[in-house]
Amino acid sequence: MAKASKASTEQPELGFEQGMEQLEELVAELEGGNLTLEKSLAAYEQGMTLHARLAAMLEAGEQRIRMLQGKDGATVDFEVEA
Repeated sequence: MAKASKASTEQPELGFEQGMEQLEELVAELEGGNLTLEKSLAAYEQGMTLHARLAAMLEAGEQRIRMLQGKDGATVDFEVEA
């Protein structure tokens, strides 16, 4: 039974584009104003978790680009706009 609960809490591997779609859906639900307080808080928490995962994916991509460019001697600094 422990495996079933563990599997239900783990999120499957999510691509960046799919994550963005999910985040956009959550934002639309929250902006719609039709959720209860509890559902709003749950959606907000899920959105923040998703945002952190997507930000980590972007950072990993930027690091990979820096590494690849560094092999040729060229470096590029990225500035993240908030």
